[in-house]
Amino acid sequence: MRNDPSRNIPKKNSESQTWVQWHKDLKKLFGKKRANSIWIKAWERRGGEDAKANTVSLREYMEGQGVMIDRSSMASMVDFADDVGDFIGGIFGATKWIGIGLAVVLVGGVAMVVFNLAKSPTKSIKALKG
Repeated sequence: MRNDPSRNIPKKNSESQTWVQWHKDLKKLFGKKRANSIWIKAWERRGGEDAKANTVSLREYMEGQGVMIDRSSMASMVDFADDVGDFIGGIFGATKWIGIGLAVVLVGGVAMVVFNLAKSPTKSIKALKG
């Protein structure tokens, strides 16, 4: 007989990874819809918005499963800080690629000038003088 995860409910002080793994185990046995139903009932009894397990990673995982978890005001602030951090990281990531692109264009331009100087120095000098 298979081990029934619905009988092995995480405790109030369980980590968020325990709740995520438990949901994955429920899904394997019962399917997503039934697993979500069992998970929500257990979360309401043993988890809740003030639980230690109510983390950004748990909320994101469960949202991906179609379950919205209530969060405390402290959790809302943590989520906001996480979103701001992701936004700032994205800006720096984009800036890095823009810098690389500009460097490639600059190096390419210099390479073309050097090539033209080597190919026909007299013509290039006349062009520079105007």
